[in-house]
Amino acid sequence: MIEFLKFKRNVIYDFDRIFRQQRVSFQQDFTKMAKQLIEENQKSIIDKINNLLNEKEKQIKHINQYEFQRERQNQQRDYIEQQISFTRKEVFITLLMMYTNSIECKLQNKIQQHGFNQINMELIKQGATIQSQEKLKCIHSYFINFYKNFLKTNESENFYKPNENDMEIKQIENQIEMLQRQINQLQIQKQSIEEKRQNQAKGNQINELTQIIEFIRRTELRSYGEIFKEYQNKISQFESHTGRCEDKVNSILVNFADRNVGGLSLDERNIAQEEILMLTHPEAIISMLLFKHPMEDNEAILIKNVIRFNDYDGYESTFRWKDEQYINPYQEKFNIDRTDNRLKQDNLQSEIYEKKLIKNHILCMDAKCYRDWMTQFELINIKRELLKSYVAFSLALYYTKNEVISTGKWGCGIFNGDSHLKFYIQLLAFSKALQNNNRTITFSSFNDLDLQKFIQQEKDYLSRSSQNKIEYLKNRIELKQQQLLGNYRNS
Repeated sequence: MIEFLKFKRNVIYDFDRIFRQQRVSFQQDFTKMAKQLIEENQKSIIDKINNLLNEKEKQIKHINQYEFQRERQNQQRDYIEQQISFTRKEVFITLLMMYTNSIECKLQNKIQQHGFNQINMELIKQGATIQSQEKLKCIHSYFINFYKNFLKTNESENFYKPNENDMEIKQIENQIEMLQRQINQLQIQKQSIEEKRQNQAKGNQINELTQIIEFIRRTELRSYGEIFKEYQNKISQFESHTGRCEDKVNSILVNFADRNVGGLSLDERNIAQEEILMLTHPEAIISMLLFKHPMEDNEAILIKNVIRFNDYDGYESTFRWKDEQYINPYQEKFNIDRTDNRLKQDNLQSEIYEKKLIKNHILCMDAKCYRDWMTQFELINIKRELLKSYVAFSLALYYTKNEVISTGKWGCGIFNGDSHLKFYIQLLAFSKALQNNNRTITFSSFNDLDLQKFIQQEKDYLSRSSQNKIEYLKNRIELKQQQLLGNYRNS
């Protein structure tokens, strides 16, 4: 087996930067635990990743049309897949390894372009740009919140220091001393809070540490013509939304990906939609280690069950990290009513314990970049985008149950795509992949009022019309194609 990745020797475990922006009491404990986790798990994690990379390397060497056909006969299915699963704790450790520059790659010069296929976080750690600093804030916030919420009580009792709940208990103890007349009431209150904190914390930590995160790459073996040989499927249910794709929580978020999954998430500048999804869901970043070969036109990648650890404002140069408030479930506030010496809670306790983690799936599908805007209307490029989105949606629908697919202006930023054309392509491909099951796709316009109006007009028309087959969408694409290419050729 080729060793694509290997562990560096003499690694310096420097986590000081993580704690510069967020003052916490457990910096030493974090460092001890992080070093211990890396050293105990590095071999098994690297071996697991190398097995996956070897499998892909063999596939690349041997795949041709003959091999495709033989694979279809052997597998009795129309695709082949690479799949790897990690516990949430293993993903945390892998990201620690990337952060500490603990991993080396033999194929580094062969497959790494500047900014792409990064196996560590040195570019953003050394970068002086605002973007690199905001990316680091996302990574640091993830480390702190993961440790505080899922690891601390469960595994670091030997290094235990007070957290927010303990401060709450201390407040109550102080009140007991001040208010002897209410001592019985406060002791009951203290006991109740302790039990609730321990049960909630330990239950969530143990469960989340062993939760599985899956990374699946699908290669479609059929051609465009085999898939789209008829257009009799019903048009699926679809909705429109004015905001961002990720506003649809606990859903399947379409990643407007680069061929190199993860894009430029770990370079010192770029923060477009793909980078934002990776930074707000840092567990997805290890996909850059797992899928080092660029996606082909017949491939897509699904990342299942990642937690949203960060929020944000802005885009590209205006991107700014925001703390994801819900991920701090133990921050509780107390008001002291001095008039009757009673301790009053802001009614946050019950609300906080009821809050659930936001867990999304990320669906990576790369659009084609069009330097000449008109070329996207050529048949060969329309077929390419239909095949790509069909593969992606088929993959997501197969591995999920009831979640909504949340997409939008796929490839319509720096890749120069036409948002109306991409709407038709995605809806047609989703409806084809759906096979008449009851699932929904949502199109987010990112506050593009023209696109929002266009989608609503199509929805209104289809609700009144008898045309409910995807052939209607095919005809709309062809009409748009004829009009634009005809005008272009006549000009």
